[in-house]
Amino acid sequence: MIIRWFFIPFILTLLLLPFGAYSLDLDSLKTARQNVLPGSQEELLIVKDMMRYYMHQEQNDSAIYYGLEAENLARELNDPEKLADIYTYLGIMYQYRGRYQKANDYGFKALSIKDSLQLGPISMAESHGNLAVSFQELEQFDKAIEHSLLALDYFKEGGDSNRAAMRFYQIGGLLYEFGLYDSAKVYYDLALEWYTALGRESYIAIYPTYVGLIYLKQNKLRAAEAEFLKSLNSYPPDGRQRFKVFIYVNLAVVNLVMGAERDSVGRKELYKAIEYAKQSYSLAEELDFLHQMRKANEVFYKAYDALGESEQAIKYAKAFIDLNDSLYNIEQQKVITELQTKYESGKQEAQIEFLSQTNQQQEELAQTQELIIYILSGAGLLIIAFGLNSYRLYRQKNKSLLELEKSNAVISQQNEEREILLKEIHHRVKNNLQVISSLLDLQSSAISDPKALIAVEDGQSRVKAMALIHQKLYQNEDLSLIDIKDFILKLIEQNGAMQDKQAQCEYDLPEGQLMMDIDTAVPLGLILNELVTNAYKYGQDAEGKLQLIIRLMPRDDHYYLEFCDRGKGLPEGMDWEKSRSLGLRLIKRLSRQLYGKVEYEYRSGACFKIEFKNTDQRREIA
Repeated sequence: MIIRWFFIPFILTLLLLPFGAYSLDLDSLKTARQNVLPGSQEELLIVKDMMRYYMHQEQNDSAIYYGLEAENLARELNDPEKLADIYTYLGIMYQYRGRYQKANDYGFKALSIKDSLQLGPISMAESHGNLAVSFQELEQFDKAIEHSLLALDYFKEGGDSNRAAMRFYQIGGLLYEFGLYDSAKVYYDLALEWYTALGRESYIAIYPTYVGLIYLKQNKLRAAEAEFLKSLNSYPPDGRQRFKVFIYVNLAVVNLVMGAERDSVGRKELYKAIEYAKQSYSLAEELDFLHQMRKANEVFYKAYDALGESEQAIKYAKAFIDLNDSLYNIEQQKVITELQTKYESGKQEAQIEFLSQTNQQQEELAQTQELIIYILSGAGLLIIAFGLNSYRLYRQKNKSLLELEKSNAVISQQNEEREILLKEIHHRVKNNLQVISSLLDLQSSAISDPKALIAVEDGQSRVKAMALIHQKLYQNEDLSLIDIKDFILKLIEQNGAMQDKQAQCEYDLPEGQLMMDIDTAVPLGLILNELVTNAYKYGQDAEGKLQLIIRLMPRDDHYYLEFCDRGKGLPEGMDWEKSRSLGLRLIKRLSRQLYGKVEYEYRSGACFKIEFKNTDQRREIA
């Protein structure tokens, strides 16, 4: 469909645009590079700035060239943080070139480094956002939605409202691709609301284009044209020219469709389509935007064909085919160049390996000859026999040691791989739980029933608690244990952020770390989450303050947990053990799962006391 061809690049351009002005002078950068030590940090920073300069000038090939040079320097200098930044830029540049699988290769490299360095929510959000864009273009919409929701979550956590708003546009675009136009418009409206609050004129101006594309899909052609014109007329003079290319193209498309459908009476719209296509082609040519030049030629030849002007139609059809061939040849040449580079590198490495083996064999031969000469210089066959036998034993010993070293290396590698795999599993589980949490968050915005909303929010809180456990597991050196003290502090902070309240906490916890395995940490974490959530809802004192007392101590053969607030407690006379409340039922069942028991009493507030056993203690009983 021609409509999709014009819509997807528009979304991509919106999401991939660099932010802010860039004022570095290229000549100054080249001069500065001549005055620094080759292979130094200073040279790396300059080459990285040259990459960014060309990126902001939209000279993609030059930007990629200097990006690859910066990548090599960062590797030589062993600077992972800058390497992650360079990978991010290279991913964006390959997206601009339409090489989305290559872009994802760099995107995942950047994400892996950022995750290992724990670079913070904004940096993580950028990588997830870029991956979502590539997956969207590759039509892998499930992965695009997954990474879009993660990016939205991270941008919100980092307080970046501008790019959080941009995610709304992207999620709307994905829903548009699924044909869910009403749902898509809901997200476009959210984006408009955020950008209006931020005062971003360019992003406000493109909102009618999104609405127009929905109308175009619904065959409301006049309404679509009116929305595209709104975008064009309200677009700020200093806005990005790539946006204007898409606005002109969409105006050309809607007039082409109207003119083609009206036979002889549609000539006016067809000539308008040609004029708008000329505007799009002119801008695309200035920007070296080959894909859009090709699309403008497609409008030309279809419009002239509908007008019956065969000569002009053939002219632009040929131009369309030529640009198609040019784009194909560019991609093919890139593939050939990459293959040649790999072949030459492999050939050179093979020659080096062959020479190395030959030298090694010659050295071994010389050593053997020296040994033989030394043995023969001795007196007597007995000494020779003894020497040969000793040499044989020596070789056997070395061979045994070598085999042992190889076995140890294999075992060590397997252990490392298992550790990496386990980390990846915990990381993926945490990410999946975050996606579920984000989906619940989005779902809650459409719920008006207070009871249903509370149920969804409680579910989201439980999911976040489990995600926090898996996050602590893969961040810990010992992947089987987490520090439950650190988890408690983070859990209270997390619930406070969800409820937008602050709690005053009094802790009575043992000195040092208190490590527990996942079989104990998950049920205990869910118990604590229910208690904390309930306290944030009902545990405020008469002045509206939330005061918590948390004690967790190991005893002879069990652990003792006490959780108290200063609220009004459970209703008087209520048999809490027979309550139908899901939270109280969870606390009881999870306590039994830990071979424990739970008691409640009112002590100037609700106070729960739980005795439980860890995994080792439970195994002794079982």
